[in-house]
Amino acid sequence: MLQAWGRAFTRRDNVILIIKTFNNPHNEIDAWLAHAQAQFADYPKVEIIKEDMSASQLKGLYESCDVLVAPGCAEGFGLPIAEAMLSGLPAIVTNWSGQLDFVNSQNSWLVNYQFTRVKTHFGLFASTWASVDIDNLTDALKAAASTDKSVLRDMADAGRELILQQFTWKAVADRSRQAVKTLRAHIDIAQHRARIGWLTTWNTKCGIATYSQHLLESAPHGADVVFCSPGQRWRSCVCRRRVCTAQLDCG
Repeated sequence: MLQAWGRAFTRRDNVILIIKTFNNPHNEIDAWLAHAQAQFADYPKVEIIKEDMSASQLKGLYESCDVLVAPGCAEGFGLPIAEAMLSGLPAIVTNWSGQLDFVNSQNSWLVNYQFTRVKTHFGLFASTWASVDIDNLTDALKAAASTDKSVLRDMADAGRELILQQFTWKAVADRSRQAVKTLRAHIDIAQHRARIGWLTTWNTKCGIATYSQHLLESAPHGADVVFCSPGQRWRSCVCRRRVCTAQLDCG
């Protein structure tokens, strides 16, 4: 992103890149920015925000901008992209991953990519992610900067309409329920008693633990659920009630 920003503009251009991030041991944004600035004699303006923001402050930040730039390597759903569209911004995004459920050429600039080996502190074996094409990202930045604001609003409105139609809580829940019903009706294993192995954190302040609790609460009646929290001993539970796992203490 910082390389493409330096290629697309100079300090004389009426543009600014606002980066909302937060401090953590693996965040090297200051070093990355210094490296990019050293490569371009007239590097365009950048503002970095690391402070926590309330929901209203974040909403205000979205609304003070013209375009969201999110050339991510991998997304789950892409919530910031959806939030930006609901706030009146089109997006520049990688043409890959979860956001493709709602981004398209009518509401976004889709950036080409290629798969590359992941080099992160996780050290995951043989993992890859999508790395954007810097030239294509540079072109997208230039295109967005030269697009009339009325067109930007039309693009954002198209994204907003799609999200409000297809991604309300009810719409997503209905699609999920229908998908499960279809699977259970057509897969033989669904007719037999399930035995599920689940490795997760538990009884702790953790998103994964919360997801696991909600998912296991909906385990089929009569299913054997055997699961373990790292560092704790194995426990098992026969799910005769829908909420049985919610009362299970793995400690």
